[in-house]
Amino acid sequence: MIVLSRRSLLAGAAALTAPRRPDFFDGQTIHIDGAEVVLTDIVAPSPAAFAGRGEPGAEFTRAALQEFLRTSRKLSFTEPPRDRWGRLSGPAQFLRADGSRTTVQAALLEAGGARVSPQTNDHEILDTYFAAEDAARALRNGIWSLPTYAVRDALEERRAFGFQIYRGAVQSTSETGGRIYFNFGENFRTDLTATVARGTFRRWQRNDPPSFYAGRIVELRGVVEWVNGPSIELRHERQLRVV
Repeated sequence: MIVLSRRSLLAGAAALTAPRRPDFFDGQTIHIDGAEVVLTDIVAPSPAAFAGRGEPGAEFTRAALQEFLRTSRKLSFTEPPRDRWGRLSGPAQFLRADGSRTTVQAALLEAGGARVSPQTNDHEILDTYFAAEDAARALRNGIWSLPTYAVRDALEERRAFGFQIYRGAVQSTSETGGRIYFNFGENFRTDLTATVARGTFRRWQRNDPPSFYAGRIVELRGVVEWVNGPSIELRHERQLRVV
């Protein structure tokens, strides 16, 4: 997580830099002021996903990002975290015109330009992100007005792939081969399943056993893959929300 330094907090107005339009934006990273910043914890439509053709809503997201950067000021950081490729990662902090602090991720979620894809272990900031997404969804802002990004019924017969959000009742849970399965139907070869390594599940902050989810309505998000049937790998506990 990017944390404001003590020096930056004390510097006040001196810690602000002029806003700039991003030199590059692909839905996951932005290039700005000579730095490549990874927008962790969200997934946004890519403007060039398929042979130069953007995903639905990509132009809206780009416009929302440019407007946010136009009306905000970037806060300076010391020793920002970087990933193995030298990219800045974590919440990219900015100061709004009204004096409130926010992140690029939260701003895009509020505008309806992105969906939460939890990665950080900072549950406080994830609470902020989910609240922003929920508000935008309720108002059908941005991408939420498009059928492509509608929350899907976990029992629907027609499967979509890529990053999706499903809602439905967990019919049953099971454990085998070091993995835990959350089954949304009776036939795992045709019905949606969420799966997680037992070791990963044990590290979740929730202390509920897998059986806790059986019969409960949940919201499931992640990349749908075909592994003996449609499946979503749970790498973070907030991919599975009881509703």
